[in-house]
Amino acid sequence: MESVPHIFTLRDLRHAVGGGVKVSVALLLLMVTGAWGQTPQQYSEIKRLENSLLAPCCYSQAVGQHMSDAAVQMRGEITAMVLAGKNEPDVIAHYKAIYGERILIVPDGKTGVLLFILPLCLALLALGILVMVLRKMLGVSRSSSQPNPVRQSIPQAIREEIEWRTEYWL
Repeated sequence: MESVPHIFTLRDLRHAVGGGVKVSVALLLLMVTGAWGQTPQQYSEIKRLENSLLAPCCYSQAVGQHMSDAAVQMRGEITAMVLAGKNEPDVIAHYKAIYGERILIVPDGKTGVLLFILPLCLALLALGILVMVLRKMLGVSRSSSQPNPVRQSIPQAIREEIEWRTEYWL
């Protein structure tokens, strides 16, 4: 079994040297709680939590990658909570109570489903509209016996290729 790396990196330590009181408290909290003696399961749970929560200072990066004082402090708090025996839903519920749903990288419930399904539905709708427009451009007007002028401007080989592809795919 490979050894478990330390919970915070050299990047965190470099930031801590120039950081403020919050960073110092977070580092002290890490040292006091024994973050270096965690099990592999605790380490993976900590990393999973750090990558599922956004840094509350700007909501642009995961806590695990962001280098702000707030993110470093949150990493320390997450580590302390996991080492104290709290599970993933408890930690997420704690931060949702403080910051709301916005703290989650992937939203829960209907919002998350909507964010993943909406682009797919819009793409299918756009494809349907494109097919209808192409069929209208290539087809003869049903109300009159005269051919569509747009269709006549398309070269015969291209028109046949488009007709074949639209019939093949639909």
